[in-house]
Amino acid sequence: MTKVTQAHVDARTAAILDAALANFARKGVDRTTVQDIAADAGLSAGAIYRYFPGKEELLHAVFERAMAMHRRMFEEAAASESPLKGLLAVGREALGEMLHRDIACVDLEMTLACARGPGGFVPEQRELRHLIIDLIERQVAVAQDAGEIAADLDARTLAIVLNAFVLGVGSLALELGDEIDAAGALALVGDVLARTARPTA
Repeated sequence: MTKVTQAHVDARTAAILDAALANFARKGVDRTTVQDIAADAGLSAGAIYRYFPGKEELLHAVFERAMAMHRRMFEEAAASESPLKGLLAVGREALGEMLHRDIACVDLEMTLACARGPGGFVPEQRELRHLIIDLIERQVAVAQDAGEIAADLDARTLAIVLNAFVLGVGSLALELGDEIDAAGALALVGDVLARTARPTA
């Protein structure tokens, strides 16, 4: 019997999660079946069940992957020589994710689920939102301590504004596509933040 390597398991898991994300974006979470995901992943439904007991666990795993990605981005930002540059690097990567149609569609669907009321995956979506805002707030505070962002700006409020900027640009790009200059918009935000820390003449 051939031994299955961890690399094979990781690759298979990633393929299943990618297929799940694509289907959740195309059809919505409720209308997606495990069979749909299996077909996109090139697997049988039985093979999917070896990795995930059902669709609910798949969606949990999609959230977990998103949380891990954001933690990694902010760990890299914390290692940057310039906290503001690290924050903008996170912004670039997060915008790149939000400009991916499937990710933006699933994000909007989860936002709408939260707006409709409790139940389903609302707790996971809220946890993800709070995690992102917390991580941004910490990086903003580090940039303020370094004198790169004005210390009199409320770090929590600024974190919410920056998160809303990324989400908003991602939503606009779904509708307007290449008309949205995401890189230019982020550069402008970086310039505005840097100016807050400069003394006025």
